[in-house]
Amino acid sequence: MTWAIVGLYGLDITIDVSSDNDLWGGYDYQEEYTLERDVFLMLLRYDENRLTLVPKRPSQDTSYKGVIRKGTRLQTYKLERHFVYSLFIGGYGTGLIPYVKILDGEFAGTIVSIEDISIFYKEDGIFKYRPEELLISRSTP
Repeated sequence: MTWAIVGLYGLDITIDVSSDNDLWGGYDYQEEYTLERDVFLMLLRYDENRLTLVPKRPSQDTSYKGVIRKGTRLQTYKLERHFVYSLFIGGYGTGLIPYVKILDGEFAGTIVSIEDISIFYKEDGIFKYRPEELLISRSTP
């Protein structure tokens, strides 16, 4: 578990919930998936310098790091749950962020978030992710 002070009057708590299969949504923990098209590796500077995969390359963005090619294998690696609390309005947000390890190519071994190449949906009061089938699918054995 990690935590950080947000501004002067808030707190952000992050918990690793990877072992909770119910929270993985449409993904399965430690399973292999394959990219169905090229996606782009970006650095999210506003979010603790987190690396993420996005479907479109932003124009003239210095946070662009490279292309992850169609056919690249990914393995679900970690699921984080964030709780954000404000002293003024109480708990005002929770969220899940799924991560994968890139298994092939130039960025093999890199851990990246995949929420931008996934579908966001609500189940049992919790927002979860499932694969966007045009971008990522479960690998066949």
